[in-house]
Amino acid sequence: MAALAGVADQMRMCRECALLGSYDAALVYFDGVAAQIHNHLRSVQDPSVHAQWVRARDELATEAQLIKDLSLELGRLREAPGSRRDAAPARDRDAVDRHSPDVWPPPPPRPLKRAPSTGGGGGVARNGNLPAWAQREQAQQQQQQQQA
Repeated sequence: MAALAGVADQMRMCRECALLGSYDAALVYFDGVAAQIHNHLRSVQDPSVHAQWVRARDELATEAQLIKDLSLELGRLREAPGSRRDAAPARDRDAVDRHSPDVWPPPPPRPLKRAPSTGGGGGVARNGNLPAWAQREQAQQQQQQQQA
């Protein structure tokens, strides 16, 4: 039990460092506590006590992983946008996108709209960009110019 004397103080310091944003210092304390628990587990004979310490070690590992994740995310926020070298592979981003309610799929392509044809009078001619009435006017103007 002498080996576990400082565990509570180290855990308190670890959590305080994490709350203050000193994630690296918090992880050092986490590693120290994990080592103390590991050494203590070697000497425990009672299976129920051993199981309790194993559960405490697992909860400690989960807490330490949260701190590591926070530290990594904070590091990513400090980088300039688009300069991230260790970007997640596309398949990982796609997996996140499929499960995230905040990410929408791309919109479907828009269908091409065609101008309605009214038979022969006001639609777009097949052989030109102008409507039929404008082509008639243009043809009439060209005839007038040729006659003059």
